[in-house]
Amino acid sequence: MYFKTDRVTFRELKAEDEKFYIQTYTDPQLMKYTGVELNTAQAKSAFLTTLTATQKSAANYMMFVLCRNNTTTPLGFIAFKDLSLSKRSAEIGIILQREAQGKGIAFHCVSAVVTYGFDKLSLNNIFANLKVANKAGIKLINRLGFEPVKSNCEKNTPSDVQLYSKIKETI
Repeated sequence: MYFKTDRVTFRELKAEDEKFYIQTYTDPQLMKYTGVELNTAQAKSAFLTTLTATQKSAANYMMFVLCRNNTTTPLGFIAFKDLSLSKRSAEIGIILQREAQGKGIAFHCVSAVVTYGFDKLSLNNIFANLKVANKAGIKLINRLGFEPVKSNCEKNTPSDVQLYSKIKETI
């Protein structure tokens, strides 16, 4: 499964992406604002788990590899996790290589995947958990109309993380 915009191709995760996945998720600078930095063994295990999860027909996880149109060089990943078609909700997350940051690609990709979630997957609510220190990420989702959720009901959510939500607009 994949789709394209005028700037980026969103394609499914494949076994050939393992090296790029491990490189991304073991990079301390990239993981500083997005999650916990993994060692190589952890990243390899996470990749295999993610690949398996995305290939299930009733997957609760959907990950796209982001590539500039007309290239095969990956820019990063964007994913829906905790995807529930019955509850019509999912959490969104993105991670981009440093070379792709600060060029409007994150805004473009998150906007496109939010639209995909609402229009193609019939989601009504998309969440984002961001570290409070991730100022660029917070600015991005605020520009896209996400709003902070006042009380985060998840008991295991760290205090340095804020939950945001975007509800599908209806006419």
